Amino acid sequence: MKKLLLSTITLFVTTIALSQTEQGKISVGASSDLSFSFLNGKQEFRGQENDLDERTSFAIAPTAGYFVIDNLQVGLVLALSTEKVEGERQNFNNFGPQTNSFESKLSTFAVGPFVRYYFLENSIKPFVQASVAYVSTKNESDDEFSSFESKSNGIGFGFDAGVAFFLNNFISLDLGVGYSRSIITPNNGDEGEDDFKTKLNAIRANVGFNLFF
Repeated sequence: MKKLLLSTITLFVTTIALSQTEQGKISVGASSDLSFSFLNGKQEFRGQENDLDERTSFAIAPTAGYFVIDNLQVGLVLALSTEKVEGERQNFNNFGPQTNSFESKLSTFAVGPFVRYYFLENSIKPFVQASVAYVSTKNESDDEFSSFESKSNGIGFGFDAGVAFFLNNFISLDLGVGYSRSIITPNNGDEGEDDFKTKLNAIRANVGFNLFF
């Protein structure tokens, strides 16, 4: 009797686990690289305090995918991130030092396809993922005397590995790590800017969720 009950439970769990990632299933979800933060503080020197720059950052990546065969998913990822810095700077002129406020903002947008493969047939499934994306950035800076804006675009590649914890037949919690590389060039219409490239490499930790239909 116990063997029959154990076999029945095992078959039930395996069936649920497979049905989540079987051919024809659709998933939507989102992940973040844990980069949301807000930072401010003060600096003290000989009893005098000065405010440090305030820095806010946030990143999120919605996804949608389709299982072309069991455990193999292809889809589209849209990554959005922003970083904002506010503070004060001292400028020196003929009238001596002057303090003026400034604000800068860096926005990044990326979109492209991804492929993900799940391993094992149970409620805890390791996975690997590869992606390629078009990347666009916009950098804005303003103070009391001037403003500046620059744009760049390029291509990025990403490789991720992690574990999906299936809470039930419809929802998974995903934890993982990843590596990404981006190559971007300025896009401001200036002569010779195509010869200038910025190459970025990043290692990140990810947390996210997926809904399966």
